[in-house]
Amino acid sequence: MKRLIRPLSLGLLLLALTACGETEQSYTLPVLLSLPNGIKLTEAAQNPVMVEPGGNAVFPVALDIGFDVRESDAYTYADGVLTVHDVRYPATVPVGVSFDSTMWAGLSPDQIPTSGEFLYEMANENPELGSVSSSVAAGMQQAATEITVTATPNEGGRFVCWSLGAPVAKGGMPLAYTNEYTFRIGTTMNIYANFGTSITASLLYDANGGRTADGNSYMRHDTKVNNYIMPHALASQGQMVRDGYVLYAYNTAADGSGTEYLFGGNVPVPENGTMLLYAQWLKADESAFTYRKANGAVTITGCTSAEATVVLPETIDGLPVTTVAAGALSNLENMTTLVTNRNIKTFESFAVKSCPNFTTLYLCDSIDTIPDNFFTACPEFQTLRLGAVRNPTYMSSRNGTYAMKFQRLLQVKGQKKIIVVAGSSTAYGVDSPLFEELMGGEYALVNYGTNQGTPAAFYLEFISHFIEAGDIVIQAPEPHKYQLGYNEMNVTTWQIIEGALDCVQYVDLRNYQKFFSSLTSFNTSRAKMKEQTYEYFTSQTVNRWGDYSEFKKRQATRYVVNYKKISFNPDLINDTYAALLNKQTAAIRAAGGEVYLSFSPYNLNALTDTARTAAHQQTYQDAVSSKLDAIRISNVSDYIIEGTYFYNSDLHLGTEGAQIRTQKLAADLKAALGK
Repeated sequence: MKRLIRPLSLGLLLLALTACGETEQSYTLPVLLSLPNGIKLTEAAQNPVMVEPGGNAVFPVALDIGFDVRESDAYTYADGVLTVHDVRYPATVPVGVSFDSTMWAGLSPDQIPTSGEFLYEMANENPELGSVSSSVAAGMQQAATEITVTATPNEGGRFVCWSLGAPVAKGGMPLAYTNEYTFRIGTTMNIYANFGTSITASLLYDANGGRTADGNSYMRHDTKVNNYIMPHALASQGQMVRDGYVLYAYNTAADGSGTEYLFGGNVPVPENGTMLLYAQWLKADESAFTYRKANGAVTITGCTSAEATVVLPETIDGLPVTTVAAGALSNLENMTTLVTNRNIKTFESFAVKSCPNFTTLYLCDSIDTIPDNFFTACPEFQTLRLGAVRNPTYMSSRNGTYAMKFQRLLQVKGQKKIIVVAGSSTAYGVDSPLFEELMGGEYALVNYGTNQGTPAAFYLEFISHFIEAGDIVIQAPEPHKYQLGYNEMNVTTWQIIEGALDCVQYVDLRNYQKFFSSLTSFNTSRAKMKEQTYEYFTSQTVNRWGDYSEFKKRQATRYVVNYKKISFNPDLINDTYAALLNKQTAAIRAAGGEVYLSFSPYNLNALTDTARTAAHQQTYQDAVSSKLDAIRISNVSDYIIEGTYFYNSDLHLGTEGAQIRTQKLAADLKAALGK
């Protein structure tokens, strides 16, 4: 999202002090600066400063090399002067600073103060996970002294970062992420070594204008990655606050110019396992809204904003804003983006009306009710950015396999890849490591099984955004309308993507029916379920590809669940369904990939008498391949398999059956590629 304001890095923390003055007509207020490492008052400065109500408190300050003052709602800084504006009450103002560790490390001695001494200390946050050493002993050190600190992880440990003033988990400022860090001292330095375990990744958060719930500017969250291959960003559960602002995302850059991650989003961390994310805030203008209060909550009834980004406030008059009434956001011609927050529970029908440029909605999964007609006469609305507030509840589905698929897609970025979009294959029907082996190790395999009752077009659409030159998509639909282009979202789809809500932003909402009503139903269904965590996994039954890899043995007899129920109906695919699938195929090709058409496995013993005939199979095969703009590499007849190879459904292969199908699928592809 394009930034409309510069992000601010430290808000005003108010601590009541005693006001001074002689009469009600004439009094002054004290303003006290709380200064961190790297900034100090000049000799002539006073602290606190006494000012009249509405006046400005001015403080001459000096910065150490490598430090800069962060902007704040509470003050401004320019040319060595820090000014606290419009003082209305006694206040203690913490000053936020940033520190450029790379600049310090690269300075020559003549650029650093050479007179005076500075206190240097070093501490180890987790000595059980690693050891530290320093080229210089702790204590008072002469200015410009070069110091090298070294962190050595123990077995099972991982170095996270160096921090200033405290461990990051207790609010310390991250400094550097290399095990060995060299700098020249030019200020008081209290450096901490931060360690984690080797099976975790560390996401560090800069409150970036807000503050953590315990009053710090930084926080740390570690997530296990011994099965799931990347951590999830923190759900929005009040860990960071900023008065008058709404937290809408995290970003790799403080000013929002880097990569944006939504709450609960999958974050590909660097090889060292550590990433710093900055909270992203937008100011909510309460004066732009009309509202009513009832039962301890606020309902938005109208809006006069002329901004491109309209931000719904979390609270008004101290009460949570929970509802957007019908017609509340009407005729907002400039609005392109609507940003909600974790307090919003209900959108009424036609809440957003006649907003011709509205394209993007930031929404939290804490929403209880949002009907499909919550918007009307908004022809450009197409993008939903959905962040997590609730902890996951369906992560254990298929032992966590579904939640790993999107992570796998992110993980193999930059590699040649084969993506299989094939119904139940996420758990039954594709052996991912075998497929990679059969393709000679040339491709990384992403086995994106979908469940036959969820729209394959949805998966193909967001997958198209991750295609690179030379990539291959194999579409192997089960004989079901959802797999052949039917476009209705449903609760099952939301269950599958619960651990990967980021994928929603890559689809055009206009391509699908019941997008929001199905989300409402999903949230209703899980409201009373036990919450899990993003670390759920069963390593004994799920491999790193996300396959349900527990051995599923062959049946002793011809396994039949729905005896003679499967029929290859050519009417399952029509021109409307095919058009949506072909739209995604065109996007994949535009990105340099190719789409090949195969078929799912079928239990021979579950076919109707008609479906067993070659003529019927050929009719179905011709109908599908003629309507889909994909290169057919397989025949239906080759994927009709004896029932003993199936496991718990006539479409679910056991382990041996999956190996047979994988070998056949790889052979079909290699033949098509001339390999």
